[in-house]
Amino acid sequence: DGGRRPRRGGRVRLTVAAAALGVAAAVAVPFGLAGDGGDGAEAETSLGPIAAPSGPGCVAEECEGKAPLPMRCGAPGKRENLATGRGRDGQRIELRFALDCRTVWVRATWLEVGDRVQLTVPGAEPKEVRARDERDAARYLVTPMTAVEDPEGARACLEPADGGERVCIPDPPK
Repeated sequence: DGGRRPRRGGRVRLTVAAAALGVAAAVAVPFGLAGDGGDGAEAETSLGPIAAPSGPGCVAEECEGKAPLPMRCGAPGKRENLATGRGRDGQRIELRFALDCRTVWVRATWLEVGDRVQLTVPGAEPKEVRARDERDAARYLVTPMTAVEDPEGARACLEPADGGERVCIPDPPK
């Protein structure tokens, strides 16, 4: 045989690769490839329908500092807009409240790079979000949520990066 050792590594690598693909497929079917059928209520997999959770992912203090959408607090029908404001350059801020989650937050769109949006609620730490780059400016941003029993007194302010006029909602009482 010319002093060569037989090669077995190729067969072992093939077996390991096949096993890895099998594990990946088993994990991907129920988790990664499940579509939602359009209404988001359930997904169909080879294992049958999977119901999506319907209630909020957190309530009140459990939500403090978290993002509204992953906690199922910001979906249409689950929140209301308390006030809306516009900046001089078209920026838009919306003060939102989710009764099921008992939280408030601010959604901001059309921001310019460097614009800052702040949420203040009496007795709570302020929350803010800033458009750090063009990617942030091209999408909507939200502040972390603040837990409230009643949204009265919640206030959102836009501070434009260019030093333009600060916009706050709701307007202070006159």
